[in-house]
Amino acid sequence: MKVRVHFPNNEDSTVFVYKQDQLFLTMKRKFHIGSKKTGKIYSNDELIFEVSDFLLGLKIKHQSIGANVKVLGRGFYNSVFSINNADLLKIKDNIFYIFYKKYFSKIYWNSILIANVSLCKILDPDGVSLEVIFVDDVDEEKQFVSLVCYLASALNLNI
Repeated sequence: MKVRVHFPNNEDSTVFVYKQDQLFLTMKRKFHIGSKKTGKIYSNDELIFEVSDFLLGLKIKHQSIGANVKVLGRGFYNSVFSINNADLLKIKDNIFYIFYKKYFSKIYWNSILIANVSLCKILDPDGVSLEVIFVDDVDEEKQFVSLVCYLASALNLNI
């Protein structure tokens, strides 16, 4: 399953997620004075997740995604989430992407790779698009939760 995450060149820093060319999720980002950022993730115009970030301190303010998500750790190149106090979701970003272009990010569920994220186009007048490719046996719920967590961790991305 392929999913496209699009960071358009727009004034309000909105991020769009397309699944099978249909709008699936939207994240409205807001950048405040003093490095604070907030992101609100919507599905069908309904707020399902809200996060804030201040100096690598990612905090979940609201969630209604059918799973209990907690932030366990956040660094410059990775984020770790607890899902339902039972599973671990880890997002590992490639900080050396300029030199090593094999992947942009990797998503792991309980240490098992479930998705690779790659950059589609670097120079695109419409913005930047990432392609999330899930391995074949990942169920819909894990895909949904991992996409929401990926958006939350991508709050800082200025691409």
